Amino acid sequence: APPGQGDPNERPVKTVHIPHPFAIGAYEVTFEEFEAYCRATGRPPPDDSEWGGGWRPVMNVSWEEAKAYVAWLSRETGARYRLPTEAEWEYAARGGTTSPFWWGEKADAGLANCAGCGSLWGGDKSARVGHFPPHPSGLHAPAGPARPWV
Repeated sequence: APPGQGDPNERPVKTVHIPHPFAIGAYEVTFEEFEAYCRATGRPPPDDSEWGGGWRPVMNVSWEEAKAYVAWLSRETGARYRLPTEAEWEYAARGGTTSPFWWGEKADAGLANCAGCGSLWGGDKSARVGHFPPHPSGLHAPAGPARPWV
């Protein structure tokens, strides 16, 4: 987090170098996408906590399950997928800025699903993937209630 902001576990601020170019999905992985993996591997689907599955970002997935999903996706597609590093995620989510959000300092209901910013869901439930406009780098909804695994 920028100096003086964020949670204690986000300090101290440090400079990180990302040595190689990387690509990251423009959208979060959805329940529907993750459930295809569950069907193919015989695993039970994750609980949607009554938020509604489908095209909402998948949640209630362990780090081990997330790693297994990207390994399965790599085998299925022949492309190489992995979870981003924390530095890669922060860089992508912030759109190259140093502010708390890619658009600036304060949460905005028109750009994210967040508690206390007046969004339709109030940070209590997820919006459908693709609901919010992308930031300048093309990433959709990097600020919201579904936390990514890195």
